[in-house]
Formats: sequence, structure tokens, C-alpha cells
Amino acid sequence: MSDEEAAELAALTAAVAEARADNRGIPHSEVRAWLLEIAAGNFDVPHPVPR
Repeated sequence: MSDEEAAELAALTAAVAEARADNRGIPHSEVRAWLLEIAAGNFDVPHPVPR
């Protein structure tokens, strides 16, 4: 696993843990759309907001 992949995994793990602790969540469809924007190079797209 590369350093970049490890950092991404750590960030995702932390985000999931935070969302579970706050008993909040983000719909899969919103996360998918956000990740597709990031993959397309649009790094300024706002992240989905837990609710």
C-alpha cells in the first residue's frame, strides 16, 4: 500500500468513526457524486454534509 493510499484509508476511517460517533450519516449517492467530482479533478467541490 502506498503512502497516498494509506493516508486516504486513514481519512476515510476517521470520517466514518466521526459520523458514527455523532450518529449522523451522508447518503451514498451524495458521497458517490462527490467522489466522482474529485476523481474528475474538481478539487474545489464542497464535501457532502452529514445530517
